[in-house]
Amino acid sequence: MKVVFLNFYGGHVPRGIETFVHELANRLSAHHQVTVCQCGPALPKAVYQTEVVDLAVDWSRLNELRHLSTLLFFDFSFQNLWRRFYLDYWSRRQKDFAQASLKKIAPDTAVVISVGSGWISLLSRLWCWRHGAKLVIAGQSGPGWDDRINLLCRPDAFVALTTYQARWARRNAFGAKVVSIPNGVDLKKFNSQVKPVEINLPRPLFLCVAALEPGKHVDTTIRAVAGLKKGSLLVLGEGPLKESLTKLAAELLPGRFRVLSVPHNQIPAYYAAGDVVTMVPPLTESFGIVFLEAMAMGLPVVTTNDPPRKEIVGKAGLFTDLFDVRQYTAVLKKALKINWGSLPRQQAEKFSWDKIAAQYDRLFRSL
Repeated sequence: MKVVFLNFYGGHVPRGIETFVHELANRLSAHHQVTVCQCGPALPKAVYQTEVVDLAVDWSRLNELRHLSTLLFFDFSFQNLWRRFYLDYWSRRQKDFAQASLKKIAPDTAVVISVGSGWISLLSRLWCWRHGAKLVIAGQSGPGWDDRINLLCRPDAFVALTTYQARWARRNAFGAKVVSIPNGVDLKKFNSQVKPVEINLPRPLFLCVAALEPGKHVDTTIRAVAGLKKGSLLVLGEGPLKESLTKLAAELLPGRFRVLSVPHNQIPAYYAAGDVVTMVPPLTESFGIVFLEAMAMGLPVVTTNDPPRKEIVGKAGLFTDLFDVRQYTAVLKKALKINWGSLPRQQAEKFSWDKIAAQYDRLFRSL
């Protein structure tokens, strides 16, 4: 069958969502005719068809996008309301993208997968009704406003990434079908045999792979590592808080901190250099592919003590209160003392992209 992904940021912004689209589309291509509509160029090793939608987009405003993503539900500022009604700059560009993409795809497309929200999901819903196609929305936004709007669009299937998100979605489903399928990891690309890069920092090495924005709480991670007498923190990411986080680390972790921006295909070598991977996202974070990548490399994880992260990490890591820095420090210290053996890799193997793609294939055929 013909399957189309609509991914506005594809080819321009390397996030977990873009990894999800690329890996899933590649595997679905074995049995389906898959097209990915995106604004950026085709990704390396893509076996699916890439439909590049040429739009005039000011990508220098990405920091503004990340700021908007942290706005609170009860914030009634003009900026927040503009975003809630999808009238801000990025929402308007996504509207243009959806309109252009839906004009390009074949009328006999069987399944449209929206990985966005707002205009992309709404216009995809209307297109699917008109052409008799099925709309699948991947809940990559996580519990909150955007996924409520996604559910309001009444997709033929809303894919929750965890059991927690599935329960939340069913309470807000407006009659939409909710299924639970997690994100995955490439077990061949991420493995313990990868040669590590050389990192000139004192050991042990804690690795944090995250966008440098408020919702990732990298400042909390810096403070937690600073509470240890030894060890360093390597952060892989970009974002609007880079300058302030670098300044904070210079005060709290002199000589024990570095922040780098690394292409995704080079990240395995950095995981291989680490001892523990840590990031403490909020409850509204939908998943955390970085945890799967770390565990596939054989590394333990220290993350937030919440239902989604417990489901993802299982017994391959430890959990901490997001707002208790002292506890966070103690848990990092404890993680170093445990012989994790094969537990991380075994946990990651539950999330093989091949298994995940098979679940999506069964979903498409059931619609």
